[in-house]
Amino acid sequence: MSALLPESLASRPIEQLADGVPAMGFNCVRLTYAVETIQRRYDNATSAAKAKLSDVSYAKLSTTNPWIANSTVWDCFQRLIEELAERRVMVILDNHISDAQWCCSLEDNQRWFQKSRFPVQPWIDALTFVAGFVHDRTAVDPRYRYVVGMGLRNELMCWDPFTSVPQWRQYMGQAAAAVHAADPDLLIVAGGLTMASQLDFIKKARLEPRTKVVYEAHIYNNFYVHPGWLSVGQNPTCAYLKWFLTSRVGVVLDVPAPLWLSEFGFDVDTFNPENTNGPNNQWFLCIVEWLEQYDVDWAVWVLHSFYYSRDGQKDSHEPFGLTTDDYHVKNAAFLDNLRRVMPVKAPDYV
Repeated sequence: MSALLPESLASRPIEQLADGVPAMGFNCVRLTYAVETIQRRYDNATSAAKAKLSDVSYAKLSTTNPWIANSTVWDCFQRLIEELAERRVMVILDNHISDAQWCCSLEDNQRWFQKSRFPVQPWIDALTFVAGFVHDRTAVDPRYRYVVGMGLRNELMCWDPFTSVPQWRQYMGQAAAAVHAADPDLLIVAGGLTMASQLDFIKKARLEPRTKVVYEAHIYNNFYVHPGWLSVGQNPTCAYLKWFLTSRVGVVLDVPAPLWLSEFGFDVDTFNPENTNGPNNQWFLCIVEWLEQYDVDWAVWVLHSFYYSRDGQKDSHEPFGLTTDDYHVKNAAFLDNLRRVMPVKAPDYV
């Protein structure tokens, strides 16, 4: 994200990237962007990338997708949306962070409203622009019907349990209202507290409009949350993990309201279905069982194998990536297990 462009454009031509999504069995992409992406949307994509990338990284990008040289930052997002739509792949446009960088650190002051690097008004302005853009484009280009929703903000984190829920309700409510006013057809995706792993407060803090809001949750195998606080728990039992999911985020289903497990994953290289005692394998297979049991929609983190730049490191490897550097499936067994919960195809809008 630090290059202001969608990841993976250095791996393959954009048409091949889009081909790969339904070929692997996926029907939706959670496409992330920063507030800074929107503020600099008319910057030349070449200049934006050059400012952030090494010569080697930029050479890969410009050679693989030469059309980028004459495009703006926002042109690149439009092109990807359109290519995905032509393959009947839906898109959720997700505001990940304010400044264009890897997300997320607990110390970057971008995890809670009105922190030094998370001023609320520019965030609302960015969401309003994106929703209005989708609304206007849909009127003239049916491919934009495949943009079905917008994520308001990734992995919010507040260390004060006494103010977190009222502030969450206030600011997420403002954001939801802004998106709905700009495009009433979009789903509005709202993550909970404590890095999106806590939604047990929703019964008392539901957002409006209720017919459009989807609540999202994240779960990883290196943290578990106990009332309002973060603690490490590397090797939970499957029974504990299912209890955690059901009690902390699955309660949304009893509201009732839609629930989306929009992030989970681990080091794909380590997955071996025959190693039933491996903690990562147990954790992953337990998540899949829970998704099957409750019929919860989901998205896995993440598709790409490397970042253009992450924390200052160029071509930074992403161990959770489903693909290799040249965009082939990294671990077929991992993908085969995900296919257990891939029964639905996107509507045929185009």
